[in-house]
Amino acid sequence: IRLRATITWEAYLKICSHFYGKVPTVLIFDNKWRNTLKQNLARVASPLLLKTKFSHCFVPGPEQKTFAKKLGFPDSHILTGLYACDYNLFSNMYPMAREKKLSQMPRRFLYVGRYLPIKGPQDLWQAFAELKAETGTDWELWCVGQGDLPAPQLPGITHFGFVQPRDLSSFMGDCAVCVIPSHKDAWGVALQEMCAAGMPVVVSNSVGAAVTYYEKGKNGFMFHAGNVKELKKYLKKCTELSQAELLQMGEHSHRLSAACTPEKWADKLLQLVYVRN
Repeated sequence: IRLRATITWEAYLKICSHFYGKVPTVLIFDNKWRNTLKQNLARVASPLLLKTKFSHCFVPGPEQKTFAKKLGFPDSHILTGLYACDYNLFSNMYPMAREKKLSQMPRRFLYVGRYLPIKGPQDLWQAFAELKAETGTDWELWCVGQGDLPAPQLPGITHFGFVQPRDLSSFMGDCAVCVIPSHKDAWGVALQEMCAAGMPVVVSNSVGAAVTYYEKGKNGFMFHAGNVKELKKYLKKCTELSQAELLQMGEHSHRLSAACTPEKWADKLLQLVYVRN
């Protein structure tokens, strides 16, 4: 027998209000602080609506921590590291992929994500098509995913449809650089996944996880979301990198990816077991 229970936000708030001060009650969100009218209203209302129900916040990274502090939560009551990928799965792809690239560096970009406008694959397709037309590069673009956007049939672009995460290993060894062109992504666990597998990245500035898993020039490049011209510029720059440079970037990505693992996530959450206010 399968039981399915639902709870409204109002009911959840009542539960948190009941237990407030008795056990840790945790507010979880991934919104960045953007200084919007709505966020400022939340900041004003927080003492009555949030601080009487939640003792702690658990958020992904520093930009969300800034929002939590604006809401009135002290540093000691804010945990970061809310999201963690299946680290073992993707990290275990790295040694095999690296060994393959030591033999011969593939000349391919990789996109893994939904085919939705908000994820920006249309920008990547356009940027790559223009790059190929202008330079005649022999680099390819492999795309894994599906969604509302039709898959364009353009020279050098291959679409593989949906692929299970456990079956992505061969793509990591057959591609040199991963591109994450999202228009809006509060966090974006995919960035950590690609870094764990040792991929250099070209990532848009809207991907929240970049604050943790991207370092300028060390493991890739960042462009302004939606800026096709700028994206094309960094795709071209990647095609001009040497095998040694790409390998070094991949190694740096892999190191950065260990910032938050499921084990570290659990350790942070368990800290609250001993908190009593």
